[in-house]
Amino acid sequence: MKRRIVRLGLGAICLLMAGVSPALAQQPTQLDYFQLQQLVAEQEARLQRLEGNRFPASNAVPASNAAFDYHNTAANSALERRLSSLEETVNRSGVTKEANGKTTQKWFGRVHYDYWVFPDADPLPNFLETGDATIAPRDFSGFRRLRFGVKGDVTDTMLYKIEMEFADPANLAFKDAYLGWDELPFLQTVLLGNQKRPYGLDHLNSSRYNVFLERPFHVEAFNQDARRLGLQSYGITDDQRWNWRYGYFLMDDLAKAGGQYTDNYQSEVAGRLANTIWYDETSGGRGYAHWAVSGSLAFPGGGPDARFTTRPESRTSEKWYDTGSIAGGNRYQLFGLEAVVNVGALQVVAEYQTANMERSNGPDLDFGGGYIYAAYFLTG
Repeated sequence: MKRRIVRLGLGAICLLMAGVSPALAQQPTQLDYFQLQQLVAEQEARLQRLEGNRFPASNAVPASNAAFDYHNTAANSALERRLSSLEETVNRSGVTKEANGKTTQKWFGRVHYDYWVFPDADPLPNFLETGDATIAPRDFSGFRRLRFGVKGDVTDTMLYKIEMEFADPANLAFKDAYLGWDELPFLQTVLLGNQKRPYGLDHLNSSRYNVFLERPFHVEAFNQDARRLGLQSYGITDDQRWNWRYGYFLMDDLAKAGGQYTDNYQSEVAGRLANTIWYDETSGGRGYAHWAVSGSLAFPGGGPDARFTTRPESRTSEKWYDTGSIAGGNRYQLFGLEAVVNVGALQVVAEYQTANMERSNGPDLDFGGGYIYAAYFLTG
């Protein structure tokens, strides 16, 4: 929204200068500069009104309707400072919405291709994958991800996103599929539809930024495929150091079915609170430290979602680790901790999650897992 304001303002400046003769362009009149200053003042005032609910007040110089003197060096410098301040404020906000409220769209896609060869295998993985300890898994060649989608704004304060997965043509699935509302009192941003549940740092990261081939075992086990149909609120403080998200979700994965017919909703409430404890302004964020806590209270009601499954990073056709549907598993609590430290090309990440499954016909069960890794990017 705000970047378009700057572009409109600068575009009008260029049109104003293009509409006069070369001689006049070198010797602008007092009226030209008065109109220019008035235009900048109007755009600046509108920007400050729009950003008032979400961003700290800018340090831009207050608008003035006084006539501009072309030969006044001090006034000329003041105008340049105001333009620079306006552009810096918009760039810092990172907002790219249109100011005129028109519907926008941005098309995007992703292609990840895998080729797996198993020249030798042991009896156990043979049995887990093929059911016969003497038969090795077959090699695999195909798409890991093949996605196509569109996202944008419906109005200045309403957004949407739809993303489809075509990697398995016989079982097409949707990923993100939601409508959202921005600039709400207290709730800030609310999304309704299929979206990521707010726990598991490695799942919250896009697969475009995975350091390793696949996500950790326990992240996949506790948050299989990550996205569920739900209503979730997203918020952030004015200084952008704290952010949070929380919401209500169905536990059934509807990405292929599209809906469910049931009286057992198998729902959950989940949330996450995160903090950036260090951000290096001088390097533009190449140095930062982050931590977060997350959790979920889930009610599988003894249904099929009272289950945890995962597979190796080679994306085997079968789930090698599977608890099966846990009998009497009516409710479980999930708790997670995460931390990241990044210094230039070096990054250290750690995460731990634990789940306590309450059963109606036996003792409670505890599951947990974690990881820590250090990565150094040779490209810088």
